[in-house]
Amino acid sequence: MVIVKDNVERIVSEKDYPLYEKQGYASLNPLEKKEDERQRPLKKMTVAELKAIAEEKGIENTDSLTKAEMLKVLKDHGCN
Repeated sequence: MVIVKDNVERIVSEKDYPLYEKQGYASLNPLEKKEDERQRPLKKMTVAELKAIAEEKGIENTDSLTKAEMLKVLKDHGCN
């Protein structure tokens, strides 16, 4: 995995990424980071993150939903 901080790139294992992330490094591949974020519980995600998951699942009409409503919709569609 390639990470970057202040224009310095490093190659690290996925196992070591959390240590570097605490130091301010970010993944250069947004998909890798997205998968890491998905391992967080839905309750700890932002409304924007929940809406992105809903969009990927093909769930429509989520623009006006609150976080509580988003959590219910996602759980109803099998997301944990």
